[in-house]
Amino acid sequence: MNRKRPIENTKKYAILEVIFFNGYSVGMQSFVLLSLAIYFNMSSFFISIVSSLPTAGYLL
Repeated sequence: MNRKRPIENTKKYAILEVIFFNGYSVGMQSFVLLSLAIYFNMSSFFISIVSSLPTAGYLL
């Protein structure tokens, strides 16, 4: 029985999971979103909404 193939598939899925988790984690940090909001000259109301998105994202 060849056990190497299932282990390789599991390794690929684990690496993909880590890539997506790290991308989500970095994307949901408030300084990234706040910098983008200020760059696009959003109003203070939208900046406050953007600042609360990381907390909402982690709770989902």
